[in-house]
Amino acid sequence: MAKKIRFLAALVLYLTLFSVNAFSQPTISINALPLDMTTENRPVFLGQVVDRTYNVITVECRIDGGSWSSASPQPFDAKLINFSFRPTDGLARSAASHLLEVRAEDSAGLTSTESYSFYIVSERPELLITENGQSIVMGDSLPSNPSFEVKVISNQGLTQNPLNAYIDNIFTEALTKKEDPANSGIITAIYNPILADGTHSLKIDIKDDAGNISTAEVIGLVVQAQSDTTVQGTPLPYPNPYNGTGNVNLSYELNRNSNISITIHDITGNQLAKLSYLSGQTGGTAGYNQVIWDGKTAGGQDLGNGIYIFLIVADGTVVGKGKLTVAR
Repeated sequence: MAKKIRFLAALVLYLTLFSVNAFSQPTISINALPLDMTTENRPVFLGQVVDRTYNVITVECRIDGGSWSSASPQPFDAKLINFSFRPTDGLARSAASHLLEVRAEDSAGLTSTESYSFYIVSERPELLITENGQSIVMGDSLPSNPSFEVKVISNQGLTQNPLNAYIDNIFTEALTKKEDPANSGIITAIYNPILADGTHSLKIDIKDDAGNISTAEVIGLVVQAQSDTTVQGTPLPYPNPYNGTGNVNLSYELNRNSNISITIHDITGNQLAKLSYLSGQTGGTAGYNQVIWDGKTAGGQDLGNGIYIFLIVADGTVVGKGKLTVAR
């Protein structure tokens, strides 16, 4: 009886080990960057893939959900692989992170995937301002008591100097900085100003511990009491993207007749063109409106490639906005 029990125990152990080995997947590890940051916009990533049972035959990488590309060196055919990967294209410098994904496959067809978030930074701090979790741009409507979230990243240290906030270019306060517990190169802050009705600008600046200064500014932020006139839904341009040929149709829906003006701006806030429509006429009538713009500035110049913003203004109050991409 004892022999039978020992035999069954040994059999169970064997089957367990066989099962684990038979279905073992590759294990991927990625070497972290210092503070998960680099100033190189095409960084080299290093890592290792280990498989206990089968040879690793494929290691692929991609950035920010793009196309998969094979890592180096090739060909792969071993249980332990040291790999490297460098993106083909340069990556944007920003306080928003990038994502590296690594996918490995062994000779049994078993696959594993591992990911790693990192930042591309410049010599100066990178800043990101959001409101209610969304990025803000010129023409955005805000409540009178907005809550701005500020994120700053730097590999030069952010402990010695204040994070300053300005409204309409007037200093308002030094924000309370909160260090990311997982990464000392990242700080965040919350800014809750009280704003009067009207158009405002927001500016945030900081100096890192090495003395490098960065500033982030958004102009044309609109705070207003409830307007009698509203735009229903999202104003739409067509075609979008616009290739610079022919006219652009701007469509929107109003809840009532109003005097309407449409102003077109570049991303820095400069007004390039203006269209005006009287209350009750096409462009200023209750319901659906579609107006035509020739796609040129007030001086008759063609627009360059880029993103442009158009604001819909009813009786002096911004009630809607849209974006147009020009790609020639």
